[in-house]
Amino acid sequence: MISFDYDAFLRQVLHTILQQVCEISLDHNPQLEVDGIVANQFQPRVRLPPQLLEEVLAEELPALEKKLSSSIKIRESYQHCKPLVFVDSQQKMTQEF
Repeated sequence: MISFDYDAFLRQVLHTILQQVCEISLDHNPQLEVDGIVANQFQPRVRLPPQLLEEVLAEELPALEKKLSSSIKIRESYQHCKPLVFVDSQQKMTQEF
């Protein structure tokens, strides 16, 4: 699973990550595969993220329908370098997953 913040720069990075996973799979672990790409910090009212999502889908990348909405708690978990469940186990996103 790859989380992806939908902006143009990170879209290019996404291709690099997918290529690296493929190389690791070929060289070290044939069972390694990407289950999907999940939209992170997705804001449907902003024009660019849905447009980039459409582009990712058009490239037939394994984008998932589920999207992680924007949340201050998620950003705090990044800042603390801890999974969200350890920062706030009752947060909406934690309960969904």
